Formats: sequence, structure tokens, C-alpha cells
Amino acid sequence: MNDLVTTWADSFWRASWQAAIASAAVWLICKAIRPMPSAIRCGLWWLVCLRMLLSLVPASVPIAILPPIHETIQTTDVPLSGSLDFSAIVFETKATPVFALWIIGVSAAAALPSLALIRTARKARRARPTQDREALNDLQEIAQRLGMGKIPTLLVSEAPCEVHALGSSVVVSRKVLDGISSEERRMILAHELAHLKRHDTWLSLVPQLARIIFFFHPAAWLAASEFELAREAECDRIAIEALGARRDHYGQLLLKLGVRVDRDITL
Repeated sequence: MNDLVTTWADSFWRASWQAAIASAAVWLICKAIRPMPSAIRCGLWWLVCLRMLLSLVPASVPIAILPPIHETIQTTDVPLSGSLDFSAIVFETKATPVFALWIIGVSAAAALPSLALIRTARKARRARPTQDREALNDLQEIAQRLGMGKIPTLLVSEAPCEVHALGSSVVVSRKVLDGISSEERRMILAHELAHLKRHDTWLSLVPQLARIIFFFHPAAWLAASEFELAREAECDRIAIEALGARRDHYGQLLLKLGVRVDRDITL
């Protein structure tokens, strides 16, 4: 157990200072190069999150390549006085309760996104494929414009929910559909199809996992948050470009849906 705690402490110390340096470097690059394409910003912050996770891998992993050699080793009695490493004992003693607190923190940090995912999946299961021919035609047309080989399923939920892409489906609440125009519906579909085209459901697991494991580290929250902003901005860009939509109309739609509009959409 002590070896596990010591390895954990060493890995987290190394990952923490490396994450701070990487986040600061990417933040300065994004500020220095403006406007930076949202796809590049998204990729840079994703790499920061991935680097944080990879930093947890122990620096040296012993691998047995050759068979063990059995030989007799002659030992010599050495006096014990002054041979104990009290600093290592103190380190392990302090690291053990910190490790326990980290386990509790990770569990708490994972609880909220897990519950949100469960609620979203439950609403998606209750949603039903739409019979709106105009909406289905829009979905097929936009998917073809984006070069998607498989046309996703358009599900309509009677329960209030956010518009989101889940698996190979786009889920929209009935309330949203009833309160928007056909142009706005096309912009929503284009945005969600962009998420599916980019495989954002899977890519987002890395920043989410980094934020959970490093729940105590500001760099993890910064990297994950900036990734999400850049991801949404990139999907906005793809949607606007695919439809040839006006940016002011798209911005009005974001305001109508109560979405943050401080993300930088670069065309």
C-alpha cells in the first residue's frame, strides 16, 4: 500500500507541474495568435488534457525480459544506527490521508457528469423518431453537405431537454422545435451534425476525465473549459459554413436558446 501511495504521489506531482506549464504555454499561444482557428485551439487544449493523463504513467515501469538469475549474494552485517530514512517515512505518512481524500474527491467529481449522462440517456431512450418530413429532408441534406456517409436519426423528446448529439442520433425537444423557424432548425441540425462528424462524444472523454482526476488543479478546469468553448465554436463554424448562414442570425439563435455567445467563431 505504501508503494502504491508513493508512486501515486510522485506521478501526481510530476503531472501537476507539467500540466501547469503546458496550460500556460497554450494559453499564451492562443492569446498571441489571434484569431486562431477554433479547430487548432480545440486540438491544443485536448492535447493538454491528454498530456495530463499520460503524465500519470510511472516514469519507469520494470519489465522482465530475461529470466531471473539465481545466485548467492554474500551479505555483511551493518549497524542500524542512522540508516533509517525518516523523511521517506514522514512522506508516506502524510501522503496516505491525502490519497484517501483524493479518492473521495474523484468520486464526488465523477458523480455530477455521471448523473447528467444518465439523465440524458434516459431522455434519449424516451424520445421517438420524428415524422416531420421537412425536418428529415433538412437532416439528410445537411449530412450530405458535411460528407457524412450515414444519416443520423432525428429524435424528438417530449420532455424538456437540451439539444444534443448522442451516439448516432440528434435529440431535440418538442418545445425547442415548436419555438424556432425552419432556418433556425437547419442551423441547430447543422451544429449537432458537426458534433457527430467530429466524433466529439468520444473526444470529450479525455478532457472530462482529466477534470475528474485533477479536480483540485486549476489547469485541468482551464484546459477542459477552453476545449469545450473551442469545440462548440468549431461546430458553429462548420454549421455556418455548410449552410452559408449569416453570423448575426446564428448569434441570435444562440441567444434564443440561452447559449453562451462569447466563443470565438473564426471562418
